[in-house]
Amino acid sequence: IKYLIPYFQHGTVVNEPYPLDEEGKTKGYCFLEFPNHQHAVEAVKSTNSYKLDKSHTFVVSLFSDFEKYEFLRC
Repeated sequence: IKYLIPYFQHGTVVNEPYPLDEEGKTKGYCFLEFPNHQHAVEAVKSTNSYKLDKSHTFVVSLFSDFEKYEFLRC
């Protein structure tokens, strides 16, 4: 899968769930699980702001950082 290519250099992606809407289309985000914390940290460092194509850029965070963003309003 094209979006996973930059992550393979950081170890095996153990799990890759991505939420779908009622029509079976992705909601525009996914969760990637790595075998250990260090692989996840390296993946975040090297792929945050990664340009997948001219219309899509990754914004990457560790799952453990989600509490920091929980109360942000868009």
